[in-house]
Amino acid sequence: DSICDLYTRDLAKPTVKRDTEKLKKAFKPTGEWQEYAITAKGGHLEVKLNGELITVAEGLADQPGYIGPQGEGGVLEFRKIRVKELKE
Repeated sequence: DSICDLYTRDLAKPTVKRDTEKLKKAFKPTGEWQEYAITAKGGHLEVKLNGELITVAEGLADQPGYIGPQGEGGVLEFRKIRVKELKE
């Protein structure tokens, strides 16, 4: 299962902690909107699903690139996507 997972391309592997039990509890049934909050600052990244902290990563490379939401195995829709620069 790749929900709230982290993929890096051609980079050193970061330390990633993913709470699969909390993920199972936070995940809403099919047909309901899931809410993600992804926060990246320096080499630290957090992924929250429906308000619950699911994934924490340390040791990421701070570099320009793309944000690539994706899904597997079915119809996937996005709404209300916002990107906000964090102030120090």
